Amino acid sequence: MNNTRRSLVVALVTVVLALLACKAAPPKEAKIGETVTFDDSTWVVVSATNIGGELTGITGNKKTAGKFVKVEFKITNTGKKDESILDHPKVIDDQDREFRPMDDQSLYIPQPEQTLTLESLPPSIMKRFSAIYELPADAKGLRFEARELAAFGKKQKVALGI
Repeated sequence: MNNTRRSLVVALVTVVLALLACKAAPPKEAKIGETVTFDDSTWVVVSATNIGGELTGITGNKKTAGKFVKVEFKITNTGKKDESILDHPKVIDDQDREFRPMDDQSLYIPQPEQTLTLESLPPSIMKRFSAIYELPADAKGLRFEARELAAFGKKQKVALGI
C-alpha cells in the first residue's frame, strides 16, 4: 500500500508539472527593428531617442523637469478597410507607469515627419509616424505598446533600449 501511495503521488506531481509546462508563456517582447504582427496590422518600431529636456518647435521652446523621448514607428494595415487609431500607443516604464504622446507633439515634430493623430491607414500601405512622450527623469526600461487597429484589440510591448 505504501508503494501504491508513493506511485500515486509521483503520478500526480508529474501531471501537475506537465500542466504547468504547457501553460502559455506571455508574448515575448519585441525589440527595435522587429516586426510585431497582429490579425489586422503589422508594426515596427524604427527608433527611440532620448531627446533631452527641451524641445524646439514652430511656436517656441518647451521644457520639462524630466525628459522627452521620441519614438519612430511604421504601421501597415493588413485589413481590407481604411482604419484609424484613436487610442494612441503608450510608452510604459519599468515601474509600469504609462505615458501617452504629448497633446501638442505635432508642434515639435519636423516636416516631413507626421504624427498618428487623425491619420488614415489605408489597407496594404505602410505609413511611418513619430511620437514624443514626456517622461519623468527616472523613467527607464521603456517599452512601446504596439496594438491592433481594432478597438480594445491585442497589445504587445516593444523594448526601446532606453
